[in-house]
Amino acid sequence: DAGVRGINDVAAMTSNLNYMNYEQPGVVAVSIRGISQLRIGQASVAFVVDGVTVYNPQEFSQELFDIQQIEVLKGPQGALYGINSIGGAINITTKQPSNEIEGMVRLGYAKGNEKKAFARVSGPLVEDKVLFSVSGNYRKTDGLLNDIYGRDVDAAEETGLRGRLVFNLADNLTADFRGTYTRLDAGALYFA
Repeated sequence: DAGVRGINDVAAMTSNLNYMNYEQPGVVAVSIRGISQLRIGQASVAFVVDGVTVYNPQEFSQELFDIQQIEVLKGPQGALYGINSIGGAINITTKQPSNEIEGMVRLGYAKGNEKKAFARVSGPLVEDKVLFSVSGNYRKTDGLLNDIYGRDVDAAEETGLRGRLVFNLADNLTADFRGTYTRLDAGALYFA
């Protein structure tokens, strides 16, 4: 509902949470309450997606899609999330597959010949027993910066795909299988 597309959007709405892209795509720094990280070091913030901790800070730069909820926990979270959580944790919960067929498509266009697309479909394979969801995003931009030869230096192309199968085996037993693929090919970023 808030239009969050990345961790930078979450940081803009959260006090004492800072997010910075460095001059290379995928190289980021996240800090909570002033506890930061080295440029290419491990994050001081746990990044957790559906209960699974993501240890590579480069994963912070991916576009967020298919999101149900994001919560920011400030302060040491080592008892819950272990390593890399001295500053806090960012918990992301993705949307659950539904028992009714539903879908959505979102398209966008912006400066720099930037094109974006997002699609999601969810529903039952076997009603109440086997549920699925598939979502994906695509973004391509020529960028806004040119070098002295007129070449695009901040062009980018990103593809993301997420799939999920949920098997309701019994009243108190569920098997949940998920897969995610993300690829980012990009040039430089504007850094000041």
